[in-house]
Amino acid sequence: MMKLILPGFLMFVLFSCSEKTQPEESNPQQSVSLGEEEDKSAPVFMVKDNGVATWKIYLKEITSFEYEVAFKSLIDEGWHIYAVNLPSDEGPLPTVFEFALSDGMELMGEVEEGKAIRKFDHNFGVEVMYFEKEAIFKQRIKITEKEAILKGNISYMACDSERCIPPVDVPFELVVN
Repeated sequence: MMKLILPGFLMFVLFSCSEKTQPEESNPQQSVSLGEEEDKSAPVFMVKDNGVATWKIYLKEITSFEYEVAFKSLIDEGWHIYAVNLPSDEGPLPTVFEFALSDGMELMGEVEEGKAIRKFDHNFGVEVMYFEKEAIFKQRIKITEKEAILKGNISYMACDSERCIPPVDVPFELVVN
């Protein structure tokens, strides 16, 4: 697995990473929807991590060999986590998904994310993108075996109006059959 490591992390922990102002009402946060499967199926994996989020992972069969894995993060009040794709390498750390694929499994495309709140952060001195309350990320996978195991890790940085916490790792493992 590859891991993204950016220099100067301690600087981010020592300084606040968010303005105290809220996003404008004209730019509400939008998420990728889980769709009907959210109401009809329970998550196949759920964990309250040591950070500020509860993660639920849903598995939706698209065809007999293609699946969509949805990662839903319920973020504690007052906190936010950063997007996968940030506008700058200078600033907070992005949310990173690492996948360890078993034989007979491959990723299809990149991790998709909903529309994040985008604004200039005076503490970091750059424009940032983040999610509040809820974030949904999706990854499509293809399997060619009767049973495959998808292991991985979600790493995210979270901030509130006063502080940031170091990146939190959330390991996961799913059996796809």
